Amino acid sequence: MQKLSLLNKEFAICDLPFILLDENFYSSIRREVNPERLRYLSEASRNLKLPSLFGKFSCDADYLSTVDLFIKATEETRNRGMFLLKKLLPYFPNFDTFLDVGPGNGKITSWIGRKFKEVTLIDPVPQVLENIQPKSYPSSTVLKKICRPFLETILPKNYFDFILLSHVIYHFPQEKWINAIESAMYALKPEGTLAVVINSGLDREKLGNNFNGKTHSIESFIHQLSRTNKKVEVFLSKESFYAKDLTTMLHICGLHLHDTNGKAPKEELEKYIESNFSLGNNSYKMEIYQYFIVIKNELTKNSY
Repeated sequence: MQKLSLLNKEFAICDLPFILLDENFYSSIRREVNPERLRYLSEASRNLKLPSLFGKFSCDADYLSTVDLFIKATEETRNRGMFLLKKLLPYFPNFDTFLDVGPGNGKITSWIGRKFKEVTLIDPVPQVLENIQPKSYPSSTVLKKICRPFLETILPKNYFDFILLSHVIYHFPQEKWINAIESAMYALKPEGTLAVVINSGLDREKLGNNFNGKTHSIESFIHQLSRTNKKVEVFLSKESFYAKDLTTMLHICGLHLHDTNGKAPKEELEKYIESNFSLGNNSYKMEIYQYFIVIKNELTKNSY
């Protein structure tokens, strides 16, 4: 791992250093995106409904099916899990209560949650919570589900040892991002940890900007956090999404557009993909940054 200063244009106003997670951090882990997986993705993508506009989903079922394809097209999810398991959990003082906001398919939740006595899930989509079953956890684990938007949920004070907001914060209005962090910190125990995971930068931002999406001010958000009286660390890794056919890449880009509030007609998005993500031989790749913002509920020496 390499420690860098945030001096490039994405971090121009932020004086908080970050730690780059390079290949050595993940080197001992099995690579998941292999030729067999890519063939599976091609078959699965043909069964997905083509939306009238990519970036917009007609129902929760279509969205969740696309999320499943999206997750399998990258090692991002696995890398996220390994970061949490290797870099954070070994240093937790307690494993009583864990809150996962927006658990997705529940894979990361179960990896982490198996270590806790109580796991709470918050998501406004009923199907997300229905798909996560107690059988994924030890029989002694208490599993709680709250079907409600996070910003409308009243959390107990000083209750959770660990809170995870993984790829959900850009679904909130940007002016509410700090409110979301404050709500989470309110519910965190004095020695608890909050982890916020965000995708941004590189091909994702270029794609969103090209199709009138909203570029999230990650650098401004990190700067705001760095000025609080909490201990904040930022980790960063470059992630890739792969496809062996254009249809799969259309769905991958559609989900990225959804997250950035962009919309694209099929023909225009196809042209963009061929111009920007094609590797030749009907292969495609797009790159993003995955940020891990870790906030400890403890005062720093320079707090004010």
